[in-house]
Amino acid sequence: MKTKYSVKTMNAQFESNRPPPAALRLTGVLLPVVLLLCLTAGCGTERRQVKFQPSAVGTISAEKKLPLSAALVLDKDFKTYGILVKLVGGSASYQIGDQLSTYAQDVSRNLFKQVTVVDTPAGAAGQADVVLIPRAVRSEYYNANPLRVLIVVEWTVNDRAGQQMLWLTSIETETTEGLTLFSHSKHERIAFQRAFDDLSQKTLKAFNESPEIIRLTGNRQ
Repeated sequence: MKTKYSVKTMNAQFESNRPPPAALRLTGVLLPVVLLLCLTAGCGTERRQVKFQPSAVGTISAEKKLPLSAALVLDKDFKTYGILVKLVGGSASYQIGDQLSTYAQDVSRNLFKQVTVVDTPAGAAGQADVVLIPRAVRSEYYNANPLRVLIVVEWTVNDRAGQQMLWLTSIETETTEGLTLFSHSKHERIAFQRAFDDLSQKTLKAFNESPEIIRLTGNRQ
């Protein structure tokens, strides 16, 4: 037996399922507020940690180090640096500030006879023969197969007072790492590890081969 619905009956059912006017007004007020909160609070941004440590570059004997003392500036931006990756519906920040700090200290202590770590350029003035300021200027992380990590660190070497720039260079590393089934975390660690190991070796080479740094050490001998 078929049930017949009149237009009047269908309209009545539709009206009974419609939200009350007060609810519609409340939705119209809350929706812009929620959107505004998302925009101002960084809605959808996830902080992620990559669990790895840069490999030690080894210990260089004192006679092979540069005959200079250095004040290494590790500011807040460097120590809390993250690689921003856009995702569907949000973004993720891969936190590598701890590893950058470890890399900068390890490299510096294998280059200079004495290294003092400070938080600001102002705090470095007069503390050593030169002031070292590393800065992460570019980074990318392609989180697919293969994984790709790109990091660029700019190094500035200033005079003792921190007023005159003696040398400026950028060190770039880019590594790729293939994925296998159920192995994303493992290969992610490997990709970042290789990137930082390459960054360390390139930084040591750049300092040791720089004509400006060689001239500077010659003046101190």
